[in-house]
Parts: sequence; C-alpha cells; structure tokens
Amino acid sequence: MNNVDVKKLYGRFFTEHPESIDALSKILDSLPIEQSHVLHLIEALVKLWDDFDADAKDLIIGALKKLSRRVDLSLIPEYELQRKIFANSNRRRLLRDTEIKMLFPQLSSVPLGGYNAKWLLHKGGDDPKITNWLKEFSFVSNPFGKMNLKDFPFYPEGFLPPNKWNDFADNFPKLAQCPSPQDARALALQLCVESLPLKKKDVEGNETVKPGLQVLPILVSFNQSLTIESPLLTLARSAAQTWLDILCLSPDAMLDLLPAEQEAVLDPLCWAFGSAKTVTNLLQREGLTPDKAGSLLLQKIERFQSGFSSAQVPQNTVLLSWLKTRPPELISTFLIVNLDEVPLPAKVWWMEQFNPLISTLFLNGIVVKAFFSSTIPIALSLPEVQLSWSNENLRASLNAQFESAMDKIFQKELGQVIDFQALFGSDPAIGYFATREETTERLISASHNSLARMLTLGNRLFQHHCERRIKNGVPEKYLYVEDLETILKTA
Repeated sequence: MNNVDVKKLYGRFFTEHPESIDALSKILDSLPIEQSHVLHLIEALVKLWDDFDADAKDLIIGALKKLSRRVDLSLIPEYELQRKIFANSNRRRLLRDTEIKMLFPQLSSVPLGGYNAKWLLHKGGDDPKITNWLKEFSFVSNPFGKMNLKDFPFYPEGFLPPNKWNDFADNFPKLAQCPSPQDARALALQLCVESLPLKKKDVEGNETVKPGLQVLPILVSFNQSLTIESPLLTLARSAAQTWLDILCLSPDAMLDLLPAEQEAVLDPLCWAFGSAKTVTNLLQREGLTPDKAGSLLLQKIERFQSGFSSAQVPQNTVLLSWLKTRPPELISTFLIVNLDEVPLPAKVWWMEQFNPLISTLFLNGIVVKAFFSSTIPIALSLPEVQLSWSNENLRASLNAQFESAMDKIFQKELGQVIDFQALFGSDPAIGYFATREETTERLISASHNSLARMLTLGNRLFQHHCERRIKNGVPEKYLYVEDLETILKTA
C-alpha cells in the first residue's frame, strides 16, 4: 500500500465514520463513562467491522480492552449485546477472537458465523412436465426429488436418514455399507451438507446459523488430475477444491484465520489450480461478491507468493499440514470418500496406500468417513456400519417428503397432506379406488431398503404417466396401478 492509498484510507475513515471516531476519543479520554453510554460506544466501534472487516479487528479489540479497564463489560446483559451489537452473523464472526470472548464471557453460548458452500446449491434436474402435472395436486416441488440421482445426488426435502446415521456421523472413522451406488453418492454429499454450520434466513428474513456438526467436510474427488495419484496428493487436491467451494460464497472462512493458517489455505489452492491468478478467476466465476470481505480475499490471493508450483510434489508432512487447516470454530475435518468411485484399474493399489494413513489422519484431527455399495478389494482398518432404511423408515420418509413438497397454504386449507396413495385417486364413481397395499406398500417393498431406489421408481412412474397417459394434450390427473406394476418390474 503506497502513501496515496494510506491517505485515501484515513480520509474515508474520518469522513465516513464520525461516530466511531467520537467513540474512540471518549474511550481514550480520562473523563468518566456512564454505564448507560457503554453500549452506544461499543456499537459505534463495531460499525468499523461492517466496513473494514478484519482490517479493523486490532483497532476494535484494542479500544474494547481500553474500555474494559474503565467499565465492566461482563455486566452488560447478554440479550442487549445480541440485539444491538451482534445481531447478524457477520458481526458474530468477531466472537471467534479469543480476546473478544474474554471481554464478553456472557456471550459464550451465542451461535457464531455460519458458512455457505457451492455444494449446497443444487439447482436443475427437474422435469418440467412432471412439475406442471404435480401442480394439480398443489405440489410446489417433486416429492421424489431430482429425476437423475447420478447427476444430482441430493435427497428431497423432508427425507429421513437411514438407520444408524447418527452413529455413523460421530467424530470417529467409520466405513458405511450402503444399499445402492446412488445411496452411497447421496449420503456422502448429505454428510457434507450436515457438517458445516450454515448461514440461513428465518421466515422473517433474519440471519440465523444452523450449527451442523461443526466439521469441515472434504469430499474426495478422483477427477482433479489426469492420472490416479497417491492418496495424500488426491486428498490435498480435494481439500483445495473444498476451500474453493467455500471461499467463493464465504470469504471469511479464510480471512478470520491466523496468517500462517491462511498460507496453509493459499498454498494448496495455488498448487492445485496452477497460480494465484487462476484461483482468483475461479472464485469470481463461482460467485464471489465484490463486497469488503470478497475484495479483501482477492487482494490477499493476488499478493500471495506461493512456495509450490503445480509441477512439484510436496512432501507428505506439507500435504498433511494442508489437510489439518480448517475455518474457525470447526472442531475437526471429515474426509469423505466414496470407494465406489476409486478408478477400477488402480483401486487395489490406491486402497492399500490409503489404509495405513487412516490412523495418522485421525491423530491429526482428520476423520475418515468412507462409503461403498459393492464389495471392496481389501479390508480397511475401519469399523463398518450398515446404512439402510427399514420399511417403516421408508414409509415415514415418503410421507415427510410429500408434506415438504406441498403448497403450505393449500395444505392448511385442506387440513391434511396428500400422500402417494392419493395420487391414484379414491373416488369409486370415476373408477379409481387403489388401496395402500396396491400402491404405497408395493413401492416400499420394491425399494429393498434403499431410499434412492424408492425415489428412482417414483420418478419413473411419474415420467411414464406424463409421457403416456395424455388426454387433450395434458397428462391425466390420476396415476394407474397397472403403470406402477410395470415400473416395479424394473426394480
């Protein structure tokens, strides 16, 4: 930063933040400070964070420490601090600082800033013909989710997790056997979704944080290089992709780290993607906004001089240090690997190299969570958990999916939820009188304890109906039991 930049910064500081300047002068002054004015002084200081972000953190902390010598900040009621000072998730990021936590011990239970990530955005994959037909039943989305689980491995809203899911998602290495390849993919991604603390908006539009598991999820990808690499190289490239997916929507995930930790984020990014310039281009292409935090992140990347070129093979100790770095507050890292996706020609070799790393990774706070649906060529040093859905679980999930997909206003007027059986009609006068055993129970039985199979069969039935049961140019309203029987034969 040259002299001109410094003058601009100071000019902006004094002209745009008179309240903050006034607060600083009162704190530094020797005159008494009334307790009733303290909250106003703190609020004026924290406004600097809104504009200058991490650049103003040292100034804010220094002023608050000075203020704490004159008044007891711990006596300020928690609800007032939450309502007036730390009302949004961006300001709550300040509470990640150890010194701030010590100044305001009454805020120890306040949820901190959440994150967003690219893998949470799963638009597309809907069939417009099915969507339009479902509107007749007042559905706003497809209760069976995306048409293609292979390309869009996301379960629909309202789904229920498989048996033993909570046991599997604890903080210990585990191997999950899944009922189908589609379930293995979707469950791996679901664990990513549940790991991060997420920024959300409530019904009134206020910012909230969904705590999640407080874990950084690294979804292992085998498409980051042209050839199959050793496990640590594969994991490091996957970690770089994970950071890219987070930083494009949540730059504070890196900005709030210590300088050495920031280097441990930027080094693998520059190494994996070739250069700092490529990283900035990718972040902007993926949606990084040019606000204060976004601009500050780009500046840090542009100025960063990486010690690693893309042609280098870093030492294992370096790769491990990259994997250990995670955003503030997160207690561990989940290394999420779908063993079905390990390239077949090198599968045995890769897994033999990977197996001895599991304990080393765990000792460094990196927890392996592996998924598979078919047989694996070697035994891994991981306790195995069977993830599947009982018929009762599938039935409950199906009902919950239908409830989540319905128009809530219509549901309130109706006083009940339309279920799968109701799509076949229930009026004998028009020739429809399908029973639960003919519809819901048959679908569940044919799913063989797999939610992915149930979703696939449901979507095939919908597609079959919308393509073949046409009257006056539009799909008929009610489904046919004989069509369901035809579809279930493919299960």
